[in-house]
Amino acid sequence: MNKVSVLLVNLVLLVFIFWCAFGIANALNVEVKEVIVEKEVISDGKSFYSLLTGTKYEPRKAAFVHYDPKWGKALNQYRNQFVRTVNYKLYQDGRFFNLTKDILERTPLNMDSLLENELLIKSTLESELKKHPIWNENE
Repeated sequence: MNKVSVLLVNLVLLVFIFWCAFGIANALNVEVKEVIVEKEVISDGKSFYSLLTGTKYEPRKAAFVHYDPKWGKALNQYRNQFVRTVNYKLYQDGRFFNLTKDILERTPLNMDSLLENELLIKSTLESELKKHPIWNENE
């Protein structure tokens, strides 16, 4: 993209944000809902449109991340897949972390000493991880 295109995209986004912030988006809201209702799409994505319009927003409980930078050996060592909540993270290899207590992920939780709520969280994250294709990190 050239500089003019980037400026134009930024300008359009800025206008949209102001438009939503000042409550003028009701007309747009109707148009967007009509488009969404016309065709049902199965997706693991979650719309943040309600955040823009100030209506009730229910955040997702977990997020799946596939990180595969392909920027050379120095960064490829961090290739991975994981599912996380705000406080917990489960890698595809089974490492499970309490991010509140171990933000740098130095010591995975011991599976034999998990609390009942941690077992439930881990089970939920395992179910979420199974929804995504298995990835061979050695490829």
